[in-house]
Formats: sequence, C-alpha cells, structure tokens
Amino acid sequence: MIEVAQAALTGTADRTHAWSISLHKTMRSCQRRAAFSYVVASPVAKDDLRRRAYLAKQLQEVSNWQGHLVHDVMANEFIAQIRANRRPSLAQLVDAADRLIDAQLAFSRAHRFRSRQVTKTEAGRAYCALALHERGEDLDAEALAKTRVTLREAFAFILGEADFMRCLRAGRNHQAEVTLWFLLGGSNVRATIDLIFSGQDGLLYIVDWKLARSLTSDYSHQLRLYALAAMHSGRWSNVDPASIRLMEANLLQRRIIHHSLTAEQLTATEDYAYRGIVELRELMGRGRYEDLHLDELDVATTPKMCSYCSFSDICIETLMAAGRAEDAKVVQGLLL
Repeated sequence: MIEVAQAALTGTADRTHAWSISLHKTMRSCQRRAAFSYVVASPVAKDDLRRRAYLAKQLQEVSNWQGHLVHDVMANEFIAQIRANRRPSLAQLVDAADRLIDAQLAFSRAHRFRSRQVTKTEAGRAYCALALHERGEDLDAEALAKTRVTLREAFAFILGEADFMRCLRAGRNHQAEVTLWFLLGGSNVRATIDLIFSGQDGLLYIVDWKLARSLTSDYSHQLRLYALAAMHSGRWSNVDPASIRLMEANLLQRRIIHHSLTAEQLTATEDYAYRGIVELRELMGRGRYEDLHLDELDVATTPKMCSYCSFSDICIETLMAAGRAEDAKVVQGLLL
C-alpha cells in the first residue's frame, strides 16, 4: 500500500528480495531509498540504523493514507457484502471508513508504531503511522473533513457503476488481497491482487483499486503481471489471455479502465519484470544487509524527491559518515 496492490520477488537464496512496479521506479529515481526500504529496514534487527529505517518505512503522507483506507474498506466491508449476496450501501462503507479513520488517527497520534511490543498483527486494522505526526503536526479539521469526503466520493462512484456492480455481484469466488505465486526466471514471484473473481460469463476478472489523480499514470504492466500470476499460480485451470479481464478502477478520476491482454503483451510484461529483477540484483545482490554497499549507491535524481522521503534524515547521516558531503547537500535541498 500500497502502496498499497504489490508484486514482489523472492530470491532463491537465503534472503528475500522485494520487487514491484513501484520499487522498479524507485530504484531508477533513487537507489538509496530502495535500499533503505527493502534491505536496511528491519523490524527485528538490534542495529539502530536498521530499526530507524524500519520505522521510517512505516510513515506515509495523507494522500497515501487515503488510498490505504479505501483498499482496507473495499477488502473487508465491501467484499463481505458481495460474498453475502447483498449490495453494499454507501452508508455502510462510509461508517466503516469513519471508524477506521478514528482508530488509525488515535494509533498514529500516540506513535504506537514505535513500540517494539506492538506488532502489525496485534494492532490489526488500526495500525497507522502518519508522517505529519512524526513532524509534530496533526490533521486539522478541514483536512480531516476533506479525507472523509474523498472516501465517500470514491465509494459513491463505484457503487454507482451499474455495469461493474452487476458483473461483480453476478460473479463468484471473490477474493480480496489474495496472494499468488509463480516462477519467473528461476525466482518465485509473489503478486497480491486487490480483487479477483470468476464472472458469470466464465471469465476471470482482476480488479485493481486506484486513487491516483494523475491522468498519465500507466498501470498496465502491474495488471498484466497479475494476469501472469493468475495463469501460473495453479489456482485456476485453462486460463489464458483470452479468458482474463483486467480492470483498473480509478475511484478519484471516476473511471474504470479496461486494459487489453494479449500473448504479446504478456511476453513484454515478463521481459519488463525480468529486467527489473536483474537490475535489483545488480544493485543489491541477494538482498543481504551484510553484503549491501550503501556508500556506493546514488542519491535521488532530483532534490525535490528527497523532500518527500521519510529516509532523508538517515540518508544525510550516512552520506556524511561516508564523506559524501556534496551528495548530502542534494538530499537537504541545498544543491538545486
């Protein structure tokens, strides 16, 4: 959450690699951020740097938090009603979102995520770490009201999509946040899909919830990667490109995008994913912290990226310790 829908690579060696579309982009824009997030960060390591990186990784801005809230409600209350053969009501979804907002704000304000005694499993859906609380700020009444309105509008949009809702309710075997595995280039790939179900027409539907405001964002590789997972996971028999429908439901742009899927496109997606895996291995080896050469990794391509990065303080400290003062200035925004 995600970003929250993700696809991750698990290496065949003794350490888990994490590879996703978002990580692929992060690696190309800032190698150090990728390393801090996927190799350095550890919830159990005694090393102070690794613990700090883990805590920083949990932090999210309000815009990302809104997306996680929508995914949570859609994966729980929304799908629960669909499975029970009932039409979800706007009031139900809004009420669930309001309660979740209150619980997560309380958790984040208390900085409970910093406690070693509080795990994500124990905290459950209340788990949340907002960057603004770490900065000593809080969500003002206007921003909070805007968040509630944003979620209400997102739910209202999808409930008002008659064709989509009809297809969804006529389907069966609805699975939300389902994790699938398949083999690619000698490595196990894990894909976590927002929603997948069998349609009344015998087709397999893959749905990805989005709250992106940018009209230029392209999520086709991500959805086609999910199709690869569905085809090769072994859960469904006789699944080919012609029997899969890919749907990107962008709840803020108020549109549902149907992505095409052909054998040629799947081959291109496999190539794209494999290149990302190779790049990741070249950058971080097998993902072992002990083998990571953090001092050799590049900083972000633009200082602006650093202003939104939760690892910036740690990045500056480690750059200074490595004698890379000029690169530290980039992170601090002093070199524009």
